[in-house]
Amino acid sequence: MAAHKRAQHYVEREFASAENELSEAVKVVIDESLRQWMEAKKALKSHKKADVARVTSHKFCAILLNAGAHYVTKLVDQGLLKDDEAEHWVREIEEHLEHLLSCELENHPGEMHLDVLDDEDTGVESGRDKDTAFELPESTK
Repeated sequence: MAAHKRAQHYVEREFASAENELSEAVKVVIDESLRQWMEAKKALKSHKKADVARVTSHKFCAILLNAGAHYVTKLVDQGLLKDDEAEHWVREIEEHLEHLLSCELENHPGEMHLDVLDDEDTGVESGRDKDTAFELPESTK
C-alpha cells in the first residue's frame, strides 16, 4: 500500500506539468491506483491484525527464500559454486519453503521482532509487544 502512495506521488511529480492529454492520462492512472489502494485497505481491515501480520511475514520470508534459490543458481552459472554444493543449499531452501507453507506460528524461536508495525494508512498493526521489540539469540546477549 505504501508503494501505491509513493508511485502516486512520483507520477504526479513527474508528469503533472506535461501536456493536458498526458495530464489526463496521469489522472486516470492515479485514480485507478487510489481505487485499488482503497480496496486493499478495506480488504486488510476485514481480517484480524495478527492474521495480516502473520501472512505478510510469511510472504516476505517466501520472497527471500526464493531470491536465495535464484542467487544460488546465479553463483553456479558464474562458476562460483559447484553443482553439488548448490544442490545442498537449494534442498535446504526448499525445506524451509515447505515448512513455511504449513506454518501457522506468529512467533518463531530466535526471531528478531521489530517494534509494533503500524501503517497509518491501513491501521494494520503487527500486534507485537513493545517489550519484545528486538530479541537477540542467547549467544549474542
